[in-house]
Amino acid sequence: MGQVPLVRFRDLSIPDDERLELLEAIDQLMRRGTFILGADVEAFEQEFARQCRRAECVGISNGTGGLYLALRALGVGPGDEVVTSAMSWVATANAIIALGATPVFADVADDFNIDPASVERVITSRTKAILPVHYYGKMARMHELMAIAARHGLKVVEDASQAFGADLAGRPAGAFGDAAAFSLNPMKPLAALGEAGAVVLDDPEVADHIRSMRYLGTINRETCVDPSLNFKIDTIQAVILLSRMKRAEQVVAYRNHIARLYCEGLDGVVNVPLPPSDGTCAYFDYTIVCQDRDRLEQALLAEGIEVKVRHRLLLTQQPGYPKTAGPPVPNAERLVAGILSLPIHEKLTADDVMIVVDAVRRFYGA
Repeated sequence: MGQVPLVRFRDLSIPDDERLELLEAIDQLMRRGTFILGADVEAFEQEFARQCRRAECVGISNGTGGLYLALRALGVGPGDEVVTSAMSWVATANAIIALGATPVFADVADDFNIDPASVERVITSRTKAILPVHYYGKMARMHELMAIAARHGLKVVEDASQAFGADLAGRPAGAFGDAAAFSLNPMKPLAALGEAGAVVLDDPEVADHIRSMRYLGTINRETCVDPSLNFKIDTIQAVILLSRMKRAEQVVAYRNHIARLYCEGLDGVVNVPLPPSDGTCAYFDYTIVCQDRDRLEQALLAEGIEVKVRHRLLLTQQPGYPKTAGPPVPNAERLVAGILSLPIHEKLTADDVMIVVDAVRRFYGA
């Protein structure tokens, strides 16, 4: 067994009080014996929709499936283009490619989120939708993006995979686009104990289409009207998520507390992600931009401080994607060379943060 890190990047262990609540919820599910969809999934969907201020929620097996189904239900298919961010995890682009559509990558602003001006420049007659990513849990500039979509007659699907609990001017992540997809796996601020996801939206017909497609494109679970794959959320994960939503606001608030400590300790040493002035960041990650990133990463790891680079490749640099003659993304290329994510989670203490801060400051002789 390897040595336990001094400061862990993530700590997914569950405190005793919450563990007992989850065990009780799972025990009740086992007594009911409804393990595929059912009333528990419906209860989760109703509460999740309420928290996102949407009329509809469809529980999905994972966030990538949510993106795929949302885009498909909104009519994206072969020959279409979808404008998305050059800086994201591959799930964002893979959902587009799986539909036979083409991802077109726009540049990002200094906050890692898609730059609306860059979006406007890459729209063509083939563009069908815009897929902004709320990267690291900070919301993209949705008011500007929605205005661009309205001018060009485009659909908008929010990739809110990292952003449950974030808001912009009082509106939560997922409340802006034609639809929004969330990942709820164990790494996320609202976390299942396995893979899970959700799609939120307002249009009941589109929601019903997604519900059909998550069950292999069937109606009444028998008649296939639109062939699809299995994207059902596990009922046990819906039960866990419904229980954990009671603590979600507290989790995000604590992550913001940790982020403030980092900002205070590292401001002027590295470029820190300042909290938004018009909303709340979910801080899925706390990501700095720094000089000599690779050496800093190794120095922190050597001191027992777990850090990660997420992600070293832009989507424009992924070898598995078809190469297009899209415009350059210079800001994304500059940022990706210096990004480093520091530990942030609910078990982190102020002393832990100071260990990280002091190590970074020593590295730069600050």
